[in-house]
Amino acid sequence: MEAKAKLRYLRMSPKKVRVVAKEIKNKNVNFALTKLKFISRAAALPISKVLKSAVDNAVKNFGVDADKLL
Repeated sequence: MEAKAKLRYLRMSPKKVRVVAKEIKNKNVNFALTKLKFISRAAALPISKVLKSAVDNAVKNFGVDADKLL
């Protein structure tokens, strides 16, 4: 099962966003959100919003425990 959240129309280059996304890929959700708070790049805020949305979608639609998500 896969919960998705999309961020559209972000006015930032994909290269800059990928640098931040690579840092949290395959990490625990709580660890990733904490790490995003301390990353000083502009892409950290939109990525954290999308991550929170994806977690909420997974919890609501599939009943998954948020602590077990990657």
